[in-house]
Amino acid sequence: LACTSHNKIQTIHRQATDLTMAALNRPSVSSYEIHENVRVDTQDNEDHTFCGIMFPIQAKADLPVSQLVIRSVAVRGHLGPLTVWVTKEDVPMEQENYCVSSLQSIRSDESMWAKIYEKNHNPSRRTYQTLDFSDNPIIMKPGQMKVLYIHSSAPND
Repeated sequence: LACTSHNKIQTIHRQATDLTMAALNRPSVSSYEIHENVRVDTQDNEDHTFCGIMFPIQAKADLPVSQLVIRSVAVRGHLGPLTVWVTKEDVPMEQENYCVSSLQSIRSDESMWAKIYEKNHNPSRRTYQTLDFSDNPIIMKPGQMKVLYIHSSAPND
């Protein structure tokens, strides 16, 4: 009777140890990507500018994420020949201090930008058109900030 009780305790202890050890052996980085789309739709068409739009993107640092991968964006308008550019280096700005004038130093310096997309698109004022640059995605680490610039060289846009 005492021996059976002792074996049960050893079995329970071994199971608890196995659970603890499994938790200690978990990888620190996932082997998969989560696919999520974010849509920012402005009903007042304030997202439309003359020939391009420039905006910062910052990967949050307070989430358990190893990297943010951006494979496409969607735009609407007269469109035409479109290019998508991203800053090659991190932009040293805090998001709360960001303003358009903060970009003056990098805006006209071509060496700061990498072209990641170039293609001609038909006009689409109401329906968003996806600009897929998954062959050359934007990959950001937590806390990184880059600037994205989408430009149309259409003569009427």
